Amino acid sequence: MPMGKNIKVGIGFATGRKHFQKVLRSYIHNWKESGLVDNNNILLNIFVAYDLTYNKTNKKDYINMHPELAKNIDGAIFIGKSDINQEIQHLIEKNIINLAEARMIFGKGYASQRNAVLYSAIKNDMDYLIFLDDDEYPVAVTNTHKNAVWGGQHVLSTHIKFIGQTDFTHGYHCGYISPIPFVEYNDTMTETDFRSFIEAISNDILNWDNIKTIMSNGGVTYADTNILTSNNPIEVKEINHAKFISGANLGINLTDPRRIFPFYNPVGARGEDTFLSTCLSQRKVTNTLLYIP
Repeated sequence: MPMGKNIKVGIGFATGRKHFQKVLRSYIHNWKESGLVDNNNILLNIFVAYDLTYNKTNKKDYINMHPELAKNIDGAIFIGKSDINQEIQHLIEKNIINLAEARMIFGKGYASQRNAVLYSAIKNDMDYLIFLDDDEYPVAVTNTHKNAVWGGQHVLSTHIKFIGQTDFTHGYHCGYISPIPFVEYNDTMTETDFRSFIEAISNDILNWDNIKTIMSNGGVTYADTNILTSNNPIEVKEINHAKFISGANLGINLTDPRRIFPFYNPVGARGEDTFLSTCLSQRKVTNTLLYIP
């Protein structure tokens, strides 16, 4: 570890998109702008678990980082299927896990990619791990006086600011994140009918009040200016045995590995963040009060 640098931060991506390097470039410029790159007390390391089958990409779409960008970070680890299989073989030979456990942890899907990143970050002695998505950028969009305003967000530095006092840090998302389309009511489908349908399938995240707001905004979730201008992070409360998080814009404190859980999703499905949310009753989750779209 270089002289004077004592906080090792991992930045995790579970990706399969060809434009990954463009997203990474935007984030690295953001880290430099926020002062993290020049902070001698922080080591920035990226961990990229890539899937070549998702969009028929190849390895160089992920590992060919421009030298001018690479000099702004302290380390980069790229994890493909062969790397995961090699690690699985090593763990089985050492009797640490068996084949069934390996398939559950490092099988297919986003959960396995996130677990590969999480495992590698722990193995490389990271203090913290912050997951970011490969289709989001460090900006937030607000809608004030019917004008959309885009504002930069220092996502990584905000997570680092709070992660030392909690187990997980979590931020919001904005943009087109709702699966519910705009509905034009008529005699066949009245607002009352549609409300009854939404209430029948509602949960802590999907409910009539927030769906109605999203639909009135044309399907866009805007950042709340009251949240963006607040200086006090909020502890996430448990509702129906879950503390809601999302898979990205998510920080994990790795200083005590015994407090960490792996991700899980059913075969052929998503939901790795929802399943992890149900494990956090005895963990402190802090909302960082920032958005990314």
